[in-house]
Amino acid sequence: MNRRVFTKVIAMFVAGISAFGQTATAEKILKDSWEAWKNGDIPLTKLRAEEHLRNNHEVDEARHLLFLTSYVTGDYEGALAYYDAIDTSYGGLRELDEIVVEAYLHLLRISEALDFVRSRKGTPDWMENALERHVARPLKTSLETLSVVPFADHPLTEYFPAFTVEINGQTTIAHVDTGGSFLYMGPERAKKLGIQTFQGPSVAAHLDLRRVNSALGIVDRFVLGEAVLQNVPITVLPSLTGEQDVIIFGTSILQQFLATLDYPQQRLILSPRGKTSATQEHFQMQPSSQVRMPFYMWSDHYMFARGSLGPYTDLNFFVDSGLVLVYPDNEGQARQVGFTTSKKKFLEWDIPRKMVRKDHFESPYSLRLGTLEQEGHIMVTGKAGDNNFGGIRIDGLISHGFLKQYAWTIDFDKREYVFSSE
Repeated sequence: MNRRVFTKVIAMFVAGISAFGQTATAEKILKDSWEAWKNGDIPLTKLRAEEHLRNNHEVDEARHLLFLTSYVTGDYEGALAYYDAIDTSYGGLRELDEIVVEAYLHLLRISEALDFVRSRKGTPDWMENALERHVARPLKTSLETLSVVPFADHPLTEYFPAFTVEINGQTTIAHVDTGGSFLYMGPERAKKLGIQTFQGPSVAAHLDLRRVNSALGIVDRFVLGEAVLQNVPITVLPSLTGEQDVIIFGTSILQQFLATLDYPQQRLILSPRGKTSATQEHFQMQPSSQVRMPFYMWSDHYMFARGSLGPYTDLNFFVDSGLVLVYPDNEGQARQVGFTTSKKKFLEWDIPRKMVRKDHFESPYSLRLGTLEQEGHIMVTGKAGDNNFGGIRIDGLISHGFLKQYAWTIDFDKREYVFSSE
């Protein structure tokens, strides 16, 4: 059969904050805590760092670690409090520049993010330009009650769920991809929708993480079901043309709400965060069989959670729904890829070399996310296993091929995934 190949997007709004410059990494003294952080064991990292702080041992380095654990668990106020307590003489202080800005952005304290950026030398023009525009036009979100948005009738919906949305008054189709932040589209689409852009950073995009030059802008109005968002950041990528001429919305849109991607029922359920009655109604719509697990998030959209592959446990998986690759399985049936990592990782996990040399293969191991387990997934080699999120080892990327068996709720307040099935 002919394989369908649609290359996914990996990008983010403030992708270029690393343009603060390559800051030398300070020597780390608290080896035990940093090892736990590298392994993605956030509770153990926090426990060890708190113990060092109580014992008055390398207190600034301990606060550095507690900034990180607070940040990935969504306690952005707590993270900034730890940052403010770090002595300015601490050698690792500049390592935190990027995520200090991100913490301000998560809290919608855009003016403070801009002031911080202006206080740092070597900040690129695009970053200051973007923040100035968002100070003038801050993001606004409106959703009064629960909203159910059906999947759109679209050729890619089975592999890449599509929805009817409104952008700047025009009705169109957009696809959800938790591997992205706010909105993405190509330059032709942006021009048709009247979106003004300015030069952005070079960003890593697509399965091979090749770099492309982006443009940035602001969408006046984005409507998804009953949810209305104004002044939404957008990244315009020149690679989203031709067969890849699609509009994408990502995790930063979903983060405004309690969100459920209900794949079996072909619907997206949104409700306002922090509204008890709406939350209760939201979960009453889910099957009673539920599996809960913590997740963490780096930057503005890099969600990750614990998983395993066969006998290899305590792995860290980037949970990214937008891997749209379809291949024939061993029976010749079209199957969507559920997982990708590097050749090096697959070989470390004793996947036979003859399998890894192929562009895709059916896994001899079961794939697990938390306690959820599935057999026989199609896997491909890529670069996901060569990455880290703020120093946390990322072992691979788990995607729609796995997630589509469930109604998947993302609770950003509790930093918890809830997977439901009949």
